Amino acid sequence: MTLHNRRRFPSRFLPRAAILFAACAILIPIVAPPSDAQNVSIRDVPLKSWTGFARSWDWTYDAFQRLALSGLAGRVVMNTKPMSRREMALILADILRRIQTNQVSAFADRTDLQDTIVALIDEFAPELSALGVTGFGIKKDAPRTLEFTPLEYLQFRLGLTTNSATNIENSNGERLDQGINGRVTSSSWFEAGGIAAGYVQPEYQVGDDTNRVQLIEGYVKGRAGFVELVVGREPLWWGPGFHGSMLVSNNSVALDMLRLRTANQVTLPWIFKDIFGPLKFELFFGQLEEERNFYPRSKVTGARLDLSPFPWLEIGFARTIVFDGDGRPKPHWYEWPSVWFYGNKEGSEGSKYAGDNRFQLDVSLRLANVGKYVPITRDAEVYLDLGWDDTCCGTFYWPIKPGPIVGLFLPNLFGSPDTTFRFEYSNSSSFQFTHSVWQDGYTRKGQVISHFEGTVGEDWFVRLTQRLNPQIDVGIEFDMARIGRTEKGLEFSTKELKRYVGVDVSYRHSPALSLNFAGRLEWTNNLDFVAGREEVNQVYMATVTYAFETTIGMGKRATASSE
Repeated sequence: MTLHNRRRFPSRFLPRAAILFAACAILIPIVAPPSDAQNVSIRDVPLKSWTGFARSWDWTYDAFQRLALSGLAGRVVMNTKPMSRREMALILADILRRIQTNQVSAFADRTDLQDTIVALIDEFAPELSALGVTGFGIKKDAPRTLEFTPLEYLQFRLGLTTNSATNIENSNGERLDQGINGRVTSSSWFEAGGIAAGYVQPEYQVGDDTNRVQLIEGYVKGRAGFVELVVGREPLWWGPGFHGSMLVSNNSVALDMLRLRTANQVTLPWIFKDIFGPLKFELFFGQLEEERNFYPRSKVTGARLDLSPFPWLEIGFARTIVFDGDGRPKPHWYEWPSVWFYGNKEGSEGSKYAGDNRFQLDVSLRLANVGKYVPITRDAEVYLDLGWDDTCCGTFYWPIKPGPIVGLFLPNLFGSPDTTFRFEYSNSSSFQFTHSVWQDGYTRKGQVISHFEGTVGEDWFVRLTQRLNPQIDVGIEFDMARIGRTEKGLEFSTKELKRYVGVDVSYRHSPALSLNFAGRLEWTNNLDFVAGREEVNQVYMATVTYAFETTIGMGKRATASSE
């Protein structure tokens, strides 16, 4: 292939562990060996579409997904988000090196991927320079040792709902009040030599029933070799789903967490490298909010393992546990790992090690060049996200009543690189997202942490997008959802039936200025779970985003060969 030209952690939250992890966050950059101090940005690529051209996360995730589905990216792990800029840059650097050394001759006819690669090169040029990658399009200097951007993005959003308030799914807990709504948000970050970074996104929200400042995202992180420690609030998305996840998504406001994870995709030694391919692992401990009816400040822990044994296959397995909380028997912080091995035996609900378990098993099949056999598309992805709550038989692993997400994604419909199509269906069981002890359910500030459909829910989703030119992208979607309540005893009560047709347009006026408009017409039965309450609602959102180039830097612009 040739390229042509707002509030702090409560004082009782992890009192000793917080000190330990905070100390680690400070010490990791100090003790990291010089070979690991490569000057590559390690802040995460946000699960927010700042500049449009994507729906629930940054456009770069969709771009790398396109390369993965084509086979050009080889064996990569894409279904554990967020990914860091360093991780994305390492994947891109590997692709470029294989192109430059003519190791991808089988993709010589994939000129449809050139614009995607060029856009990614421009986005990650500083990181590629720091990795020692040279060539076409890599024109920006490598980052300095210390960099600080006091204002990366400034965004203004104006929303209008005509007849009722509404939740905007997979938008960090976004709920628009009836009438006019306003949002002002910004992002800032710092980087320190590829071994420490921080990011913050506060947001001012105003509406008929809303007037507050909320921290959407804010964290600090440190890296030592292939391991990262992240402290703070950051949205996660586990699994291949687009309109939801069976375990963790950005549907609700993110948890305040301590996370230990691989800094990039790693491979095991010896024959295990070929057997398992690249791996990613993540472990977190977090806390739910104080404003809960049952056991405020309950803790949440979760872990995920994701691997790609073949270029056409990705498999993930994950688990989360809700445990502890005010009014519950409390294990000491050093006993928390015990909840991972405690079986759900009848009558043991009062144990300090008891927990509300949830599991996820997901599989993605990447069908490159399937257009040879099915001319409706060039590449395709078929995926399954299977989730289940709780276990039986005194074990912590035997599932009860799983619920699936199944989906089909065509990134180049009818062979066009500018047209995508997605279909996704999900169905949750009567056990999912609810529990007899933690009776508020698997929620954060009233929003389900995983899939917005809730308990005994169902969702049908279809989306079509068309890139009109490099500056304009249009999306059309239809959704029909049966939304259930997660509170114990209400899982079979009245369901909210919500259907909508939506249109969104992204326009990049210049590298600095992006405009986005989204509108949808909603038909809802049993609105807010009130039987017989019907509403037709028009929802509009206009967004203006300005990107600033001002970055304050100190130190060398070091470059190196890849790690």
